[in-house]
Amino acid sequence: MTEPNADSLPQGSDFEWREAVINLARAQRAYAEIIATPDAPDALVNRAWLRLWRAERRRDELLGE
Repeated sequence: MTEPNADSLPQGSDFEWREAVINLARAQRAYAEIIATPDAPDALVNRAWLRLWRAERRRDELLGE
């Protein structure tokens, strides 16, 4: 994933963008760790997937602004 340059982002959103990228990376890592556990409960997997989906959606919303 490449991060857009500062000129392509709306003014004042640098903090929001950084926060979204960090949250996405954390969600990706958590999801990968959970699905790598063979006996992870479905509820835990589903929660991690939803967190990942929300983080991706937030990043995409910021890209669309």
